[in-house]
Amino acid sequence: MEGRNVRLSGEDVGRGTFSHRHVMLVDQQTEAVHIPLNCIHPQQKGFLEVANSILSEEAVLGFEYGMAFDCPDNLYLWEAQFGDFYNGAQIIVDAFIASGECKILNYRKPLVIVAPKVLLRLADAVSPLSDLTQGTHFKTVIGDHIANHLKVKRVILVSGKHYYELNKERVKANIEDVAILRVEKFIWSQEEHRNMGAWSFIKPRFENLLGRKLVYAGRGEAATPAVGASTLHRKEVEHILREPLYNIK
Repeated sequence: MEGRNVRLSGEDVGRGTFSHRHVMLVDQQTEAVHIPLNCIHPQQKGFLEVANSILSEEAVLGFEYGMAFDCPDNLYLWEAQFGDFYNGAQIIVDAFIASGECKILNYRKPLVIVAPKVLLRLADAVSPLSDLTQGTHFKTVIGDHIANHLKVKRVILVSGKHYYELNKERVKANIEDVAILRVEKFIWSQEEHRNMGAWSFIKPRFENLLGRKLVYAGRGEAATPAVGASTLHRKEVEHILREPLYNIK
């Protein structure tokens, strides 16, 4: 990290929860802690601090956020393994982080990553080191390198992990004329219900800017995020995968 210190906090972050990182080793006899990344080079300037914090999300994230402001030359990371571990932290996110740009302008904005567990071991979701080195940046649009551009008749707009499920179905069916990303029709596909997710935000802005109608493909409206029954859930998943690939004309 160019000689900068890194602090990682969260429940069991030293060991790692779903994918064991073993970044902090503990001697079972003496209970001495050893962090291998702090012994890479005898003259290294930056060090890693690992803090296995308690499940008091508001307090922990608030502390890390304050540390980041006081010590801007260091990198502070807070990891929440489960969605419900994020609930208490939502207070800090709403009160300080999400509204921070209005209060302190574009000044050292923290990066918030909310991702599902299914991508942790998914080979297609792994980035090479070249994607993380100097000169790289987050892409606002990711193109489709699988579809045959000469045959494309339909474009599906999508975000998040839903891409991987749609792409898996596309590869399985050997579909070459559908690009998941001006053709004849634009389709927005999302795994959330119609009254949730990004659809209600994307639709009017897309149509106003481009003057093209955006078609929806996904779950219908619902009062809750999940149906609560695995059989119905599988039917919904099958529907949202088949609808944009096969049924919309």
